[in-house]
Amino acid sequence: MFTPAHAFFLTLLAHTVSVCSSESPERQLLRFVYKGNEEGVWNLLRQGVPVDTRKEANQRTALHLAARYGRLGVAKVLLTHNPVLDARDINGQSLNSFMTGSTDEEKEEFWRKLEREMERIAVEEKVALDADLNGHVGADNQGTERIHGGHGLGNVNAESEWILDLAISFDLAIANTFFCKTEEHIITYKSGGSSTQIDYLMYRRSNLIEIKDCKVIPGDHVAPQHRRLVMDV
Repeated sequence: MFTPAHAFFLTLLAHTVSVCSSESPERQLLRFVYKGNEEGVWNLLRQGVPVDTRKEANQRTALHLAARYGRLGVAKVLLTHNPVLDARDINGQSLNSFMTGSTDEEKEEFWRKLEREMERIAVEEKVALDADLNGHVGADNQGTERIHGGHGLGNVNAESEWILDLAISFDLAIANTFFCKTEEHIITYKSGGSSTQIDYLMYRRSNLIEIKDCKVIPGDHVAPQHRRLVMDV
């Protein structure tokens, strides 16, 4: 079973961060996240500052803040240190909540940054992107057969345009649409009467043959509403 260790390759310089005596390392980590200081975050984590450090006032984690303010580079650094992905703040909000509440400008900036990071990765490098992208790519793959296997769920929504554009631009197969499954093994998000597919595993199309299976495990949740999506290679 393959759990993507990383979707991107980061080049960061290792410098020692001197922690001011008037500011705790945890508080400094959150400040670096807010400012988008990737190097500062990286070095504090290497020094042992907890990756799941929370802001005291609202209990938002460092990853929550990175998602809220569109700090993609910082988020990638945090993800290399295995943060708790289903953490919730004082109001019960998850990572998905921050993405859902983003303005159109914030969403566009997020996707532009993601595209820029993808451009930095050599074509021959393997890429595995595992993410809640808050969009529906649907079951119909007419015109997108190379990157969409035709085994999605329901209809597309506006957010699907970003997902499909990314997949086409960088030749990434949406792996969980390439395997015929029952609906229960396709649904990645289930809450009340709502059952959707918004979590995706994307893999280089040229390496798709390496994947033996990709499916949702219905009884295994990474968050209260999000089901675990796995890939076997």
